[in-house]
Amino acid sequence: MSKRISGVYYDPQHGKCVRTIQMHEGQLCIYGVYGVGEGKSIGEEWTANVFVDAETQKLLTVYFQKDVAQERRVMHALWCPEAREIHWEDGSVWYKLYSVFDISA
Repeated sequence: MSKRISGVYYDPQHGKCVRTIQMHEGQLCIYGVYGVGEGKSIGEEWTANVFVDAETQKLLTVYFQKDVAQERRVMHALWCPEAREIHWEDGSVWYKLYSVFDISA
């Protein structure tokens, strides 16, 4: 599962940024930066830990790291492998891009 979800994503609603999902020390992680209009310094990095529901292999629980402005935040999402998209509970959608990091091409 993690190899199918691993890759580079485009996030059009939150700063129009690229997000990368990959394994790091046995943990699935998201690496991103803040973009335009997000109230942070553009390019400031953030990370999140991703847990995939073992039964469905599509339901995600994501733990965004605590920073100065907010408490640790938990969000839920749905991985749609056929569409190559992650649908978030806040309505945003991340689109998986084809890249050298796209293990499941």
